[in-house]
Amino acid sequence: MNKKEYMKEYVIRNKEKKKEYDKIYREKNKEKTKEYYQKNKEQIREKRKDYLKEYVKKNSEKIKEYQKEYKKQNKKRIQGLRRLYYIKTKKEHLARAKAYNYYKDHNFVCVECGIDENIELHHPNYNEPLNIIPYCKEHHINLHNNLKNNGNKNMQIM
Repeated sequence: MNKKEYMKEYVIRNKEKKKEYDKIYREKNKEKTKEYYQKNKEQIREKRKDYLKEYVKKNSEKIKEYQKEYKKQNKKRIQGLRRLYYIKTKKEHLARAKAYNYYKDHNFVCVECGIDENIELHHPNYNEPLNIIPYCKEHHINLHNNLKNNGNKNMQIM
């Protein structure tokens, strides 16, 4: 057995010891750890993303079971959160419904590129539910990304 295999086995047998050692090491070497993270941020993120994908693949049944159990144990909490979300977004839902019913027979084209496929209606202001701007899906996503990056969800960009 080579050293690498031995260390893997050791870590498996002594998980708690390894956790404690890692914690102490991170505490002692905070600056070094931060520096390493900053230098290798992208690779670390990619590794985490890959690990998470692999974990979800391997443990999908376990995750579904956990989610089912969580929903069962926290039914009232989940209902409360759904209710809060509905109250928070009620104005937007009503504006969308009103605009949809009013404009359902209209044929729109994107104001950016002029195509008439995959049209989405944008509300610059939910207080004016019939004031809408038609965008294709791509331009609508770009618009919201620009709004998000500028920190203003209600601002109109054209």
